[in-house]
Amino acid sequence: MKKKASEKKAIGEVRKTLQNATKRYKIWVACSGGADSLALAYSAYHAVVDKTVLGAIIVDHQMQEGSAEVARNTAKTLKNIGYDNVVIKKVQVPERKNKENAAREARYGAFIEVIHNQDINNTQQHIILTAHTKNDQAESVLLGLARGSGLKSISGIPQKRKLTDNITISRPFLNISREQTEYICKSEQLEFWVDPTNGTHGEQNLELPLRSQIRNTAIPYLQETLNPQIIDALAKTAEIAAETEKALSETVKRGKKDAKISETDEKTVLSVPKLASLSPAIRKRIIKECADRVNMSTKQATTKKQVDSIGNLVTNWHGQKPIVLAGAVVFRETGNKEIVFLKNPNAQN
Repeated sequence: MKKKASEKKAIGEVRKTLQNATKRYKIWVACSGGADSLALAYSAYHAVVDKTVLGAIIVDHQMQEGSAEVARNTAKTLKNIGYDNVVIKKVQVPERKNKENAAREARYGAFIEVIHNQDINNTQQHIILTAHTKNDQAESVLLGLARGSGLKSISGIPQKRKLTDNITISRPFLNISREQTEYICKSEQLEFWVDPTNGTHGEQNLELPLRSQIRNTAIPYLQETLNPQIIDALAKTAEIAAETEKALSETVKRGKKDAKISETDEKTVLSVPKLASLSPAIRKRIIKECADRVNMSTKQATTKKQVDSIGNLVTNWHGQKPIVLAGAVVFRETGNKEIVFLKNPNAQN
């Protein structure tokens, strides 16, 4: 059967993602049963020549009534596509304020467990393909802008990330739209599940997850009033920001290495003259990274105000008191040309 343009593009994106994968790699598709992940499963099946290295993982978060049936139906669809190795894994998502993050952590834990059960000695490299689309990327950029948390946030969803030493998550569909994934499913008669927490176009419902609210109201409003191609524009912004962020991170890494006097799990000591010689942007990034590191046990990120206060210990020193963070303290002693980031062993998580 002749492949249509959307299918060819999707298959091509998967092949591009996997072009450096050798025969040592096992390829997994994370599949929820939604249009995006089923389109990805279809594309991956047609992109990977050796079907024996291909598998699928369905995570049942058990957060909605009927989730077990959705998982079973998804497994049947995957079998119909041609998948032999399909694993359903149930998880318990802990109660947290940020349900999306809690579900993600549970899902990643499930990925690791499923793969470990099939590769007990960790002898293979594994790639997990997830179906984040261009639309997801655009939503992530808007969320980052709303938080006002800098270049890294508007870099959106990264193309890939290491989950463990032998597991990498890759996202081949960041240049594929949600409309295209639905088209592929309908074209190939793949019956997909519609998550009720996604809501509907134009629905104003504050009970829905924030990402769904952005999808249903903010993006349509921006398309109508600002730019009909806003999804493409935001995705392009993420791509440019990610490239800039990568270059900046490399400069920060070199700057920190040059300024670092010593570092342990509990303490980082940096040279004040070396820090002072750096540009403000690089210096602030180094300060934030060091502060976040010793403050990690509290899971509280260092704020801009705190970073600026720590920066004043370097560039505007006049005998200030130590800067106290939730789980750490940062100080410079009079006459000392070192700034110390010290973890507080009594900090409460």
